[in-house]
Amino acid sequence: MGFLRQAGRVAWAYRATLIIILVPTLASPLLAQHSGPAKGGWVVIVMAAYWITEALPLAVTSLLPMILFPLLGILDMDDVTRNYFKDTVVLFFGSMAMAVTIEERNVTKRIAQELY
Repeated sequence: MGFLRQAGRVAWAYRATLIIILVPTLASPLLAQHSGPAKGGWVVIVMAAYWITEALPLAVTSLLPMILFPLLGILDMDDVTRNYFKDTVVLFFGSMAMAVTIEERNVTKRIAQELY
């Protein structure tokens, strides 16, 4: 029983690596069908598993279609980037980056100290 418990601890310690490797491998029969919807389903399954388990950071997971769709021949790079970089998305990304920077550098506290 001690061996199983130790193996479980090791598996738990490397769970993110195991998920990153096992999920695409187990879903790989979808890639063997050589059809666009099957390949898209494979990407959805991999992304869902990564998103739920947070094996990869969410920002990396959200950018996976940008890499995988052209590699798998589902969409051209132009079509993928056109959907990722619409004006509203870029505006939202810029405002979030600015908010994170303001919060990280304590700009609000600096302004408050100058005013009071």
